[in-house]
Amino acid sequence: MSTLPPPPRADGLLRWLESAPGYLGRAASRERRLRGKARNQAAFDAALARLGPGDICHDLGANVGEVTRRMAATGARVHAWEPDPDTFEKLQAALGELPNVTLHRAAVGAEDGTVTLRRMIPRRGSRLDPSLGSSVVMENPQMSREDCVEVEQVAFRRVLETGGGHAALIKMDVEGAEVPILRALVADGPEAARFDAMFVETHEWQEPRLHPEIVALRRALAAPGWPAINLYWH
Repeated sequence: MSTLPPPPRADGLLRWLESAPGYLGRAASRERRLRGKARNQAAFDAALARLGPGDICHDLGANVGEVTRRMAATGARVHAWEPDPDTFEKLQAALGELPNVTLHRAAVGAEDGTVTLRRMIPRRGSRLDPSLGSSVVMENPQMSREDCVEVEQVAFRRVLETGGGHAALIKMDVEGAEVPILRALVADGPEAARFDAMFVETHEWQEPRLHPEIVALRRALAAPGWPAINLYWH
């Protein structure tokens, strides 16, 4: 007997299929992300266009600062969070002199603490930097058990207090740590969401065990009372 809810009339087959267990549900999520890529990018660009001096932004999982630079170009005050020591050095070299950017060498998670950051095992012939897949939560076989480093983790609640005000825009790409962060946010309720818009890259394709909860979080955070939270970004 199927455990799926009945398909909604107007929401489309892919939205319905997202609830399916296993590969089918993950594939439906991935297809929705691909089909909506241009629309979601346009929404992010529109959020950037509304920024200006006096606004506060956070780039969670800043890597070498591509999004941080775009945020900073608006004149907003930007806090960029990157835990990987090697990547952080590149971020410093690229953006450390911008007066409206503050760099934080720390992971962002649901709770404060010290966590183990594991890097992706490089694939033969790949030109990708292993730090692009650094994660404090992922357990899949592509994550190295030798290439690890202990890093500080700052709770998302404390990130929202950084800068002393309401955040206009948050970008989150934290390689699986988005799930405990969003779980804690849902538990705290909409009043804890002290930001106007947040764009989140989820990682259920790389870490299949995350998929059922990500689907549930998408539904919870689409309810009335929450700010604009896009869980299909990138």
